[in-house]
Amino acid sequence: MDKAVLKAAADTFVGLNCLGLQKEPLKASSLTVKDGQEVYTLTFSDSDTPVFIDVEKRTNKVMNVYAGELENTTAEYPTVFSKGQFYVFGYEE
Repeated sequence: MDKAVLKAAADTFVGLNCLGLQKEPLKASSLTVKDGQEVYTLTFSDSDTPVFIDVEKRTNKVMNVYAGELENTTAEYPTVFSKGQFYVFGYEE
């Protein structure tokens, strides 16, 4: 796997740190084709709530973040939006 893919995922954790999401060890990765694009799905987990990050292979763009432990953190939304950090959790186009 390209180091730029791992960096893109690590940068995502930096952006989500204000919501309390900490980077955990990489447990698994897979490469699949979604809508004609090669996409890495990286699984970070050291607990019961893994984080899944989809990164497009060609551009290293983070396409989706699935973080179950953030689903109920609506109290933090004003802080995140005021900083211009927009993430979609569990949503796939």
